[in-house]
Amino acid sequence: MAQYCTILCPTDEPGRVTAVVRDLTGRLGVVTVEGEPEDWSSITVQDEDVSLVLNSLVFGAPDDKFATMQGGMWSYFDRVETAHTSLKADLQQRIEGLTLAIGVVAEPHFVEDSGHFECIFGLADAFDAVIGNGNGIIDAQGTMILDGEGHTEVEA
Repeated sequence: MAQYCTILCPTDEPGRVTAVVRDLTGRLGVVTVEGEPEDWSSITVQDEDVSLVLNSLVFGAPDDKFATMQGGMWSYFDRVETAHTSLKADLQQRIEGLTLAIGVVAEPHFVEDSGHFECIFGLADAFDAVIGNGNGIIDAQGTMILDGEGHTEVEA
């Protein structure tokens, strides 16, 4: 079964994304870019029986798919009850400032030996991004910033 996450970037630097992906995964699989490196829609890293596909989503209009995702994520965390109110406010501010969401799909699942985690966390680190993993938002080191139950692993 496929596994997913979303890398949430404060900047949209498509050419740099393709270069970082090639640097992080080029030795681990075949990298294919759909579109031009400066305007890509998806990047696939194929390694034998596993693949990692990165899909670009950027803001275009107030009611587009990006804006809907961004608003939904902000609202989701707005409903989270937590004692960590400053972390929650910081996270929501980060969500408001997003300019690029990279949807990541691993088939059949994330595989460490295929460089999947190196790619995801490397991209997050390179772009000062955070990662939505379905349970909450984590940073480039894998530390849970805030989950849906209001818990965090961030030191106060």
